[in-house]
This record gives sequence, structure tokens and C-alpha cells, in this order.
Amino acid sequence: MNTQARSTPLLAPLTVREQYGAIYAGALTWNRYFQWALAGAGVIILGLVLVIVRLQAQVAAVKPVFIRIDALGRSDVLTYAEATTPNPRDHELRTALRTFVVAHFSRLRSVVTRDFHESLYFLSPPLQDEAMRDTKKEIDAFLANSSADEVDIVVRNVKLIELDAWPHTAEVVFDAQRYQTGTRQRRQAADTYTLHVAFELAETSPSAYLPVNPLGLRITKMRLEQAFPQ
Repeated sequence: MNTQARSTPLLAPLTVREQYGAIYAGALTWNRYFQWALAGAGVIILGLVLVIVRLQAQVAAVKPVFIRIDALGRSDVLTYAEATTPNPRDHELRTALRTFVVAHFSRLRSVVTRDFHESLYFLSPPLQDEAMRDTKKEIDAFLANSSADEVDIVVRNVKLIELDAWPHTAEVVFDAQRYQTGTRQRRQAADTYTLHVAFELAETSPSAYLPVNPLGLRITKMRLEQAFPQ
């Protein structure tokens, strides 16, 4: 059986112009693809920005629900405007003043440093400076003397005097009972004091103050008087 070889025709070599045209056409093609990719990425980014802006607007429009416990222990739902408007009730002011007096005047060795610093959250800056200058020296001397008596504070009454004008005024009557360190044995009868204060409500408070003084109560003046037994 005879076979006849078939010759395959050879491709003619490309000219320089054709080679340049192929390279240029490839660059144009890839450039077009790149433009399409950029356009698609731009549309996606723009859509994401619109979604984020819309979500932020929705979150900003959400008003949380506040629940307050009244004087009788009943839950009371507040609107956002009521909760964010500083309008504390009388018993809340009394509680804040009671907290300050106990923290500022008690001398319990295990917690005196913490209580003193927390009591500063209720004072105006000038009174804070005065307390750091005078009261802290007393506390340092108390801690340095291991046999010094501890002082426990029991608040008898908190009387709100003037609430119609600023600053508000109040009186706090409390007993200071001295105990022997380590034994809790009473040294003598309790001393009774009356603290006269003028206070206001701060518009803003540092976040560190809120766990101790959420009302933003700020004492601007105070005067301590001791009641002597008759």
C-alpha cells in the first residue's frame, strides 16, 4: 500500500507591524477589562457606603427603654427624654448625700483609701483640692498608726432644705461611732454631727464618676458642726 506524504504548509512569519499591533491590541483589551473591574468595585464600594450610612441613621434613631424603681420598689418605664433630662427625685438626692457622708467621714482601715477617693467624686474642684490637702493628711496619719480607732458612720437623717433655687441646700445628721481596731469594741458613745451642704447637678460627669455618683451631684459648700450633749 503506497502512502503519499502530505506536506503541511508553514505559517508565514509576522511582520514587525503585525507584532506591534498584537501587543498593542492585547494591552487595550486588558485595559478595558481593568476599567470594567474598577467600575464594578466602585459600584460595590458606593453601595456599601450607602448601607453603612443607612444603618448608622437607623441606630441613631433607636431610643433605649429605661426602667426606674420608684420609692415603693415598683418598676417605672421612662421615655428617652425623661431619662436623659436631669430631674432626680428627693429620695435619690438623699441617697447620694448619704453615700457621700459615709464614704467621706468613715475611717475603716480596710476601705478608707477607696472610700475617700470615691467621696471626691461628689465634691467641686476647689473642695477636692481642699480635701486632698487636709483630709488626706488625716487619713495618712490614721493608716500609719495601727492602734488608731476606726470610725463607722451611721446617717440619722437627710433633710432637703432648698430645692427651688440653685444651688440646693441640705442638712445631713449622722453619728460617728469609734471602735477599737481589730475587735470592733466600742470606745465611747457616738458623736453626733450635722453637715450643711450646698450642691448642684453637673451637666456632664466623667465616666469614672458614674458608678459612684450617677446623678452628677456636686457639693460646692459644706460646713460641719458637732452636737454636744447637754
